[in-house]
Amino acid sequence: SVFFAYRLPESIGFIVPSLGPILGGTNISVYGRNFVNSDSLACKFGNIIAKANFVNESCIICFSPSLSEGIWIVEVSNNLVDFSNNLVDFK
Repeated sequence: SVFFAYRLPESIGFIVPSLGPILGGTNISVYGRNFVNSDSLACKFGNIIAKANFVNESCIICFSPSLSEGIWIVEVSNNLVDFSNNLVDFK
């Protein structure tokens, strides 16, 4: 038999802080829902993927990568395949 587990999709409510230096390295708390403690837990800034650290089901920590100046859409994923579709900005 095959085991299948359905999980509710991850989503972002807000991030703190919502801005940081272009050199990256900003410790960003991502608040939302349905985060899973997984080796594949990640944040995506535009098309750049950054590993995330699990705090609990409603909070993860990401470190911003080096980014050019501008507004970047932030998404999260529990599995590096399916990403949230909320529109949260990082500047």
